[in-house]
Amino acid sequence: MKALIFTCSYNRPHMLRQCMLNAKNQSYDSYVHTVNIVSDGGEDQNFLPLYNDLLDDKLIVNKGNNNFIHFNNMIAIKSIPNYEDYDVFIKMDDDDVYKKDYVKNIVELFQANPDVDIVSTRIKHQLNGNLMLTNENGYDNLGGNPNSSTYHMPMTFAFNKKAFDCIANTPPNEVNWNDDLMWRYKWEDAGLKHMAVDNREQIIWHIHGKNISTSSFLRQ
Repeated sequence: MKALIFTCSYNRPHMLRQCMLNAKNQSYDSYVHTVNIVSDGGEDQNFLPLYNDLLDDKLIVNKGNNNFIHFNNMIAIKSIPNYEDYDVFIKMDDDDVYKKDYVKNIVELFQANPDVDIVSTRIKHQLNGNLMLTNENGYDNLGGNPNSSTYHMPMTFAFNKKAFDCIANTPPNEVNWNDDLMWRYKWEDAGLKHMAVDNREQIIWHIHGKNISTSSFLRQ
């Protein structure tokens, strides 16, 4: 299966380099990582020295103006000329830690379950400032699941072409909340199937001061 890892990044240059290295460290080799670096306009900072030693045919970088997160993510995906040819689309946030078998585990679940459209995972480990915290049962989700759906942590969403087509061309008047929340409602309305993948040991959730949605969780 061809995997398209996508990342949008806003004002997190150092974390972004770590994200790029997370992708390059993956044990699964049939992938491309597409990154959309967004800004609020004005002076266009040259971040090329941050990642020019990482550029190859597996890392594609786009730069654009900041918009709703959904559109930032879709631009990241659609910046690949042949994005329609990919089998699985894997969200990789710029501030979390994704370990080497993260993509492999997702691909293997899709291969074993061709009727599944979306996967996500609980998260066992949390880097909270300079504290490493562990939840043996796994951090489940951040709320907002529609109906009786079982989506787990939004930074772990991965989906097939059918689920991508369901959200890819959402009109602007329907994009008025966080990307992952809107996606869940779209997928549920379309009757798509979600399944949990056990990637609890392959991701570390990073809580930090620049994380808009969860910075209030920061302990130090």
